[in-house]
Amino acid sequence: MVTMSRMTVVAGSVMALGVAYVGSSWLLGHVAQQKYQTEFERVARLLGADSVEMVEVEKGLFHSRTMAVLTFERRSPASGADDEVDASDDEDSDNGDDSEDSDEYSLKGLFDDEDIPDEDVEDDSEPDDSDEVTARKVVADVSPPKVEEVRPPKVEEAPRPPLKIHLVQDIRHGPFVDGRLAASVIETRLDHVEGLADEERKGLDEVKSPELRIVAGLMGDVDGRFLMPAGRVMPPAPEEGKLEWKSFTYDFRLSADRKQMSGEIDWPGLVFHIPAGKVAGTGLDNAMASESKDREGLYLEVKALAGKYAYHRNHADDWLMIPGTYEMSLERLEAKTLPHEGSTSLQKVLLDMRDWKGGGRVTSSGGLLSDEVEMRGKLTVLGTTFDSLGYRARLSNIDAGSLRKVQDLAMTFQKQQKDVLEGRQLVGMPNERDAEALMRSLASGSPTIDLQLDGSLEGKVARADIGVTLKPLPANDQEPALMGVMRSLKARAKVQLPQAWVTLAQQKLDTVEKDEDVDCDLTCRLESLPFVRRQGDTWEVDAHYDDQHLVVNGEQLF
Repeated sequence: MVTMSRMTVVAGSVMALGVAYVGSSWLLGHVAQQKYQTEFERVARLLGADSVEMVEVEKGLFHSRTMAVLTFERRSPASGADDEVDASDDEDSDNGDDSEDSDEYSLKGLFDDEDIPDEDVEDDSEPDDSDEVTARKVVADVSPPKVEEVRPPKVEEAPRPPLKIHLVQDIRHGPFVDGRLAASVIETRLDHVEGLADEERKGLDEVKSPELRIVAGLMGDVDGRFLMPAGRVMPPAPEEGKLEWKSFTYDFRLSADRKQMSGEIDWPGLVFHIPAGKVAGTGLDNAMASESKDREGLYLEVKALAGKYAYHRNHADDWLMIPGTYEMSLERLEAKTLPHEGSTSLQKVLLDMRDWKGGGRVTSSGGLLSDEVEMRGKLTVLGTTFDSLGYRARLSNIDAGSLRKVQDLAMTFQKQQKDVLEGRQLVGMPNERDAEALMRSLASGSPTIDLQLDGSLEGKVARADIGVTLKPLPANDQEPALMGVMRSLKARAKVQLPQAWVTLAQQKLDTVEKDEDVDCDLTCRLESLPFVRRQGDTWEVDAHYDDQHLVVNGEQLF
């Protein structure tokens, strides 16, 4: 009997725990859903959506479905500003004001007062009552006839319907989702788009809907995947080319406090192809306009773009220079022209980047941020192939508090993009005094930029070492901040260029077009430059700027 009672207690406890877990996971799932939808709406508005409407289609205990409608009003970029200008012009014409009489177009102030006689000052000279002078006065008093401005009729474009993007969100709440403990899973996919023209819609027939899958853990952590399936865009006219891409994936993770974040991207690549063909000519008459000429094609391909990152934000809203590490790699990016049919010209490689790899690290110390990045790979530009090319850049001593203010300003500007397009005044942007205070704050840590470049061509290496430091600005409120920047600026630049590079560049120029009348080639021109010196087989420039003094190759210029 006692054993039976114990079993009943244990079973009841297990059931109670199960009910508690199911209930808590259901509750946490709804909380996660609400947070996600709030963040979703915020991000959508940052991306430019004029309105975001959330409509609940289905509602169940552990499953619900919501339709999100993002509306983007499509305006003419200068429509608002043009309307304001037209309105102001109408007001001026109604008031009888002539723009030529306004202070903006007046010559007043361009000359000394002694050069312009004052109308109120009496002239002691004897009046000249001759008929000729009287005639000149009469003519001068007669105002010239107004010439009515002839404006071309304004072409009213038919208003474009707003773009409405309909997204379906399927939400499944815990306790078990896809075999794992989770509060909820939210899957978002594109349902349809309103407002597209028939041509636009046909071009997107082979584009599959992107998908976003968010898994919210019981403790508030989030991981997700954004998937852009492989697809193709085909314009109605084949000569306009086509764009094809392979499946793109982005996996990411975010901690409950929104400070720890990491992710990986993987994109096998894309191809953009415009075939060679005919292009309509332009001219002043119909005969010239009807002519056409051959056009070269264009081929652009990106292969195997990948990257990953791991950041730890000091503040949950930071997105500029977040401490952490990042890496990226690119197998190939190639752009080349395609000769038209019957042409004797050959295919030309405009750009070919191969085997590029690199990464960087952002660190924080004492309220100052630093970012160091390094990249290296192979490069071909207009038929010239570099054995290797690389750069190392370091941005250091950036005041974190000032950078956060810059970030806030960028967000404010982003939110008011529509006001900018419509010609309205921005609200919340800094005035001149605020901008100077921000500049002084940024300069307080002595921000520094260091850049090293190197490239190898046929075994000869060229190098460039550039550095700029902005020392703290002097505490002088009477002096403009720009003057303080010039006083506090410190810079250096050292460039070394092998003569073999110059010779090769001259050979390339000679193959394109050789001017027999020019006796001075590239080497001759370098020799004529006063700030360039030759050290053996290397051309060199070594410049330093500090305390408003410029020294080039050991000689002070000012």
